[in-house]
Amino acid sequence: MLGTIRTTTLPNGCRVVTSAMPGVESFALCFDAGAGGRMERLPELGYSHFLEHLLFKGSRRRPSTRAISQPVEERGGAVNAYTSTAHTCFYAQAPYDAAPLVADVLGDLFLDPVLAPREIDRERKVVLEEIKMYHDDDGAFAADLAQSAAFPGHPLGRPILGTPASLARATAESLRAYHRSRYTARGTVVAAAGRLDHDRVVDLVRPFAERLPAGPAPRFVPASRARPLSPSRPPRAARPVASPTGSPPDFLRPRCPLLPLPAPATRRPCSASLAAADVRLPATRQALARAHTPLPSLPSACGHSRVRALVRADTLPRRLPPP
Repeated sequence: MLGTIRTTTLPNGCRVVTSAMPGVESFALCFDAGAGGRMERLPELGYSHFLEHLLFKGSRRRPSTRAISQPVEERGGAVNAYTSTAHTCFYAQAPYDAAPLVADVLGDLFLDPVLAPREIDRERKVVLEEIKMYHDDDGAFAADLAQSAAFPGHPLGRPILGTPASLARATAESLRAYHRSRYTARGTVVAAAGRLDHDRVVDLVRPFAERLPAGPAPRFVPASRARPLSPSRPPRAARPVASPTGSPPDFLRPRCPLLPLPAPATRRPCSASLAAADVRLPATRQALARAHTPLPSLPSACGHSRVRALVRADTLPRRLPPP
């Protein structure tokens, strides 16, 4: 249950929002930047997510991933981050008496990333493997295709992870320029919840928030500007993403074209296959009901594709007429 919500806007435009929650002994804090997939220009495709990875590789005062995460974990907390189409969020949770440490760690990695060329090259390979993983996940890949079909020619229809070609263009200089232009005071929201005092939280984050560079608020292309597909002309087939060498990447090539697919009866049903089944059958209704579980921390507990699957599985039976 949310407690009293208070907001303070600092002179440079950075907003600090808190929600005091009586009865809890923990403290959660996040630094949220207006850097998401829909804010990226075409040459910057995937930069928001790439920066999310790189900010954990070291800051000026904490030069390694271990130096960033270990102090919070030693106090029983955790540090993590995620990137969406609208923003990039760096968050941590710990006992309430570790609030000064949490603010110091998050503010430090948010403001002063090293972005060493060696770490950029190493993390580029990690993100490329992540792209391959999503292409191996039929549910996540289908969701990306649906997103691109819903918003053709629009940033909302592009992959948040970027492409091998766009990641190959990323350099330390281009990433630093992107960080300066997106991680600005007017584009940053610092939010906290748990056992806290609003004024104390403002005092904790003020030294970092006041150092944020001045800049405009995040700007993005409205979704209404997506180019609609003509009903008289079918959409063109998607072309494979080119790799830096010009040939299609390995993950888009067929694995074993001569091997038959497994029989449907041997595959474990997932929420997508259940949704495609006849939901009027009682057995299917029971399976869909079992697919829903309460998730208090949904974004951090599982991937976005699983979130969408759970939401669909939970809401689908309510939209259908009784058998």
